[in-house]
Amino acid sequence: MEDIIVKYNRLDTEKRKLLDDFLDFLISKNKPEAELPAKAKYVERIQTVSQWSEEDVAYLDEIKQNFNWKIY
Repeated sequence: MEDIIVKYNRLDTEKRKLLDDFLDFLISKNKPEAELPAKAKYVERIQTVSQWSEEDVAYLDEIKQNFNWKIY
């Protein structure tokens, strides 16, 4: 642990800030399962990100037919 402190002390202010931010990021990813959202809630949330209209789907179908692209 002492070697980490020595290395940290050798960093300039900007690099220390980057390291602090990275450590905060790692800590935020280390949440127990109970704190993570339920899969159903996640799926519901992710589905609301993009909603396609019938016109959008028709346009993609037209592209698929005219250009033989595999778009989905």
